[in-house]
Amino acid sequence: DDDPSIAKSITNLVVRMEAIEEAQGKILEALEAVQSADNKPKKSVPQLNTVTALKQAFEKKRYAHVVENAPKVIKGLKTKKSKEEVLFLHAESLYKLGQLREAALKFNELVETYPSSESLAHAKMRLGDSFRHLGDKATSKLYYQDIVTNNKDPDEEIRGEVRLNEY
Repeated sequence: DDDPSIAKSITNLVVRMEAIEEAQGKILEALEAVQSADNKPKKSVPQLNTVTALKQAFEKKRYAHVVENAPKVIKGLKTKKSKEEVLFLHAESLYKLGQLREAALKFNELVETYPSSESLAHAKMRLGDSFRHLGDKATSKLYYQDIVTNNKDPDEEIRGEVRLNEY
């Protein structure tokens, strides 16, 4: 048994090759399973091509559909009001989906691009909420304070004060 013989070496090689082939077979089976799972029909996101379709999807709480389609819709819009509305729906949908960083960026874009927007106070509230949830209390306080001091809607002012008092 201690003698290195060619027959023993060949036997060891054959055993090792069989083990490799068996492992290789398992890997191929796993890859085929993954490939067949990938080939299953995927749920398609409906193509929402209008502001009305986006609004309807938003009302039905299909926020992922709004997020997916809003950038394409906004590119084709000509009126400032429609662009503002789609940008708001996009930002609010991101917020509802918990994508706070992306939502904050979109709400900030809304605030900067449309400073006289009807949804300006709501956008600032969402900015404050987003930063609060992201752990940036100082920035969130700034947005809440801005709502309290620069807002004409008493309901929004009260909501801003409530948020400030939570600190």
